[in-house]
Amino acid sequence: MSATRECLRSAIAVAVFASVCLLATAESTLAASAPDALAEAYIALGGRDAIGPILGPAFRRPDDDGLYLAATGAILRVDPSGDAAPAAVSVWFSEARLDPWLESARGVPPPLPADQRLALGAVEQARDALLSQPEIRATYHASGAEMAARRWGEPLSAPRRFGPFIAQRFERGVLQLWVDEVAGAPAPGSVTAVLIGDLLVEAGLLPIAPRPTLPASVRAGDVLSQVEPVDGAVAITFDLGSVDTGLRSVLETLGERGLRATFFVTGDFTRYYEWAIPAIVAAGHEIANHTDTHPDLTRFGARRIADELDRLDATVAARGAAPPVWFRPPFGAFDARTRSLLSIRGFPLVMWRLDLGDWRDDISVQDVIAIGQRIRAGDIVVTHGGLAKTAAALPWVLDGIAERGLRQRTLSELYAP
Repeated sequence: MSATRECLRSAIAVAVFASVCLLATAESTLAASAPDALAEAYIALGGRDAIGPILGPAFRRPDDDGLYLAATGAILRVDPSGDAAPAAVSVWFSEARLDPWLESARGVPPPLPADQRLALGAVEQARDALLSQPEIRATYHASGAEMAARRWGEPLSAPRRFGPFIAQRFERGVLQLWVDEVAGAPAPGSVTAVLIGDLLVEAGLLPIAPRPTLPASVRAGDVLSQVEPVDGAVAITFDLGSVDTGLRSVLETLGERGLRATFFVTGDFTRYYEWAIPAIVAAGHEIANHTDTHPDLTRFGARRIADELDRLDATVAARGAAPPVWFRPPFGAFDARTRSLLSIRGFPLVMWRLDLGDWRDDISVQDVIAIGQRIRAGDIVVTHGGLAKTAAALPWVLDGIAERGLRQRTLSELYAP
C-alpha cells in the first residue's frame, strides 16, 4: 500500500470515527426493547461460536436511526421499531472510499456497479450467476437460504483471484477459497471467512474502543482470589443479581471517594433495572459477567453454559458496556468441566478471599463493617451492590481500609503489571 493511500485511508477513517462518536451521545428514538433485540439477534445467529466475540458497546452511525452491535463475524442493527438483523456493512467501505484499500491491502474485490448486477437478472438470477465458484457457493448455502441471506447477504462481486486465494465479496462479508499452498495459511481447497468486524476495526469505521483484554498476569481458566500485594491494592467487587435498592448509594459512595470497582452483573438484573448499566459505565466502573440467569453452571451442558455467557455479554454491550473479560460463577460453583469450558471462552474464574456476608439475614450492618476490617492487601472481596445493608456499611468499610493504607481498585487495576 502506498503512503499516500494509507494517509487517505487514515484521514477518512478519523473523520468517520469522529462523526459517529458524536452521534453515539445523541438522544435515541429507538424502542425500549432495542437492546434486547440486539442481544437476541446475536444469540439467533449462533453467538460467539458462530459469529465471534462482541467487539465493543453498541453504537450509532451518522444519519442513521438504528443501533448497532459489532461482533467479529457480523454487525447487527436494530431499527426504531425494535426489529434486529445483520447489517449490510460492505457499503460502509464504499461510503468512506475505502474500496481501493480493501482491494490492494486485503484482497477483497470491489463491488460491481448496481447496473451490472441488475443486468444479470432478478435477485435470485443475479445471485446464481455471481456464485460461479463451486466451493464458495457451497459454503454460502451450507446453512440454508435463510441463514445465507442473514449471514452473508447478496453477492456484490464475482469471484476473483488474488495471489493464493479466490475471494468473493458479499453485503455482509467476504469468502476466500485458498488454491495455493502457503506456509501458515489455510490448506488448498479451504474456504475461509474474512471477519468483517476485524476489517471494520482496521479501517477505523467502528466508533468503539479496542475490545478489553485480560492483564498479562492473568490467563483464561485461572481461579483468582488474591494477588501478591502491590501498593496495598485490594478489589472489593460487587455482585448484582437481585435488587437495586442500595446501588445508587453504593455508586455515590464510590464516586465521592474517587474510587472505581468491578460489578458482576446478571442479565436478569440488567433487563429489570434498565438504569443500572448506563449509570455504572458512566461512573467509570468495570462490568463483569455473572451469567444471564444466575444458575449453578455445574448442572448444565456446554451449550447452555455458552448461552448464559453470550446472552450476558450481548445484553450489557447493547446497553453501552464494554464486553466483559472477567467472570464469576454463580454461588461460586464450578468443577473441572465448567472451568475448562470457561477457559475456552477466554474467562478466568474470579472467586474471593473474603466474603463480607452482606447477603446473610443474620449479618447486620455492623457485622459487615467488622468483617471489612479483615481485608488484606491483594484481596479480592465479594459483596452485593444492590443491598441496602451493603450501601449502609460501604462508607465505613472504604474509609477503614484507607486508614490502613489499602487502596480500592478494579480487577483490571489490581492485576495490572
